[in-house]
Amino acid sequence: MNRTQILCALSDALMESFSAQTLSRLAQRKRFALLLPPLESFLEVNVHKEALKNRAVIEAAARPAGMRSPTSWASNSTARCFVWTFDTSAAKL
Repeated sequence: MNRTQILCALSDALMESFSAQTLSRLAQRKRFALLLPPLESFLEVNVHKEALKNRAVIEAAARPAGMRSPTSWASNSTARCFVWTFDTSAAKL
């Protein structure tokens, strides 16, 4: 594993840990406890998307200055197109 891969792995772990801690603390609040279940899948996808963007920035920064591409993160080979879905099974509509 090189430094770039290590930094990407640490960034991913940090994002996931922060998200889990935030959701856990919000779930303890009565107002949010009812709102979170239908939004959890959306938030999970969003955290994953942000982690991919972080990875793209880290990988671009690790390249030599002449090799950096000005293209957006979406053109990065690690980026994926996401379908935004909501799990409504937990919500009583």
